Amino acid sequence: MPPLAFLLSKLFRTTWTIKNNPLQPLGLWLNFAQLFYFPFLFFTLSRMPGYFVMVYVIVTGGHFFPYSWFYKNTLFAVAAGMAIVGALLLGLKLPPDRMHLIPLLFSVLLMLLTVSLFFDYKRKERETLPAR
Repeated sequence: MPPLAFLLSKLFRTTWTIKNNPLQPLGLWLNFAQLFYFPFLFFTLSRMPGYFVMVYVIVTGGHFFPYSWFYKNTLFAVAAGMAIVGALLLGLKLPPDRMHLIPLLFSVLLMLLTVSLFFDYKRKERETLPAR
C-alpha cells in the first residue's frame, strides 16, 4: 500500500506523510502490524474458505481504525466500523454463493473514504491558507 499511497498522493496533489510529525514512523508500523494477522488469514483460508473474504475485510477494515487517531480524522474510524460491521453482517446473512458482495461493499467503502478524505484535506487546506 505505501507505493500506492505515494502514487495517489502525486495524482491528487496531496501529502501522504507528515514530515514534522514525530509520530510519522508509527504510521509505517501501523501498516506493518497488519502482517501479523496473516497467520489468522491463512488459517481461515485453509479451514473455512467460505468465510475468508469476510475475515479478510474485517482485518483490513479494522487496521484503518488507529489512523483515525494518528491523522486526527474520524473518517478512518467510521470507515473501519462500517467495514467491520458490514462484513460481519453480510457474512452472517449471505449464502456462500453471494459472498462476493462483501469485497464489493469494502471497495465502495474504500472509494467513499478516499473521496471523503480528499475533500476533507482540501477543506483543511483552504482553512489554513491566509485570507485574500
